[in-house]
Amino acid sequence: MKISIDLDCTPEEARRAVGLPDLTPLHNMFLTEMQKQMAQAMKTMDGDNIIRSWMPGGQGWDQMQKFWSGLATAGTTGGVKKDG
Repeated sequence: MKISIDLDCTPEEARRAVGLPDLTPLHNMFLTEMQKQMAQAMKTMDGDNIIRSWMPGGQGWDQMQKFWSGLATAGTTGGVKKDG
């Protein structure tokens, strides 16, 4: 025997029917707080700190320039330093 029941209700009505709490206010509060924290973090970040977060070992802008120039040199010399 197979019995099927189709219920036509909104997610909120289904939540209430099974007795689950409404977490919408908590969710909204969490999102608002996250937005405030992200905005504050964006105000205090500067370019050098962003570069330091990307580079291994927290190296700054000057180290990143040396890194890229080293790659360019390796590419033009075939990866081998030429003597002389």
